[in-house]
Amino acid sequence: MRIPPRSRATLVSVLLLAGLAGSCGSAPHAGSKTQQIGWRPIDTWTGRGDTQTDSFNIESTQWRIKWETKGAASPGVGRFHLAVHSAVSGRVIAEAVEHQGDGHASRM
Repeated sequence: MRIPPRSRATLVSVLLLAGLAGSCGSAPHAGSKTQQIGWRPIDTWTGRGDTQTDSFNIESTQWRIKWETKGAASPGVGRFHLAVHSAVSGRVIAEAVEHQGDGHASRM
């Protein structure tokens, strides 16, 4: 998948997290049958202007994107658009974020 973050006049920080069963916490106790789901960071990106990351694999069917924009010249200025693409076909998997100005959120 590719994540091309696009920003005009806005500093951008994006963190992609993938969910993995049993990746967090201690080993299960004997007799315990519940699996814990945790999130692990894949990578982070920062910058200004249009950017396309290198392709990377996500080994899970669940993923989350945490993003933050800051440094807009004035309130509401600067556009942040983040789309997730398939590395195989190039098709858009998700239009993950469309935001004006400073802000932050998490998207699953």
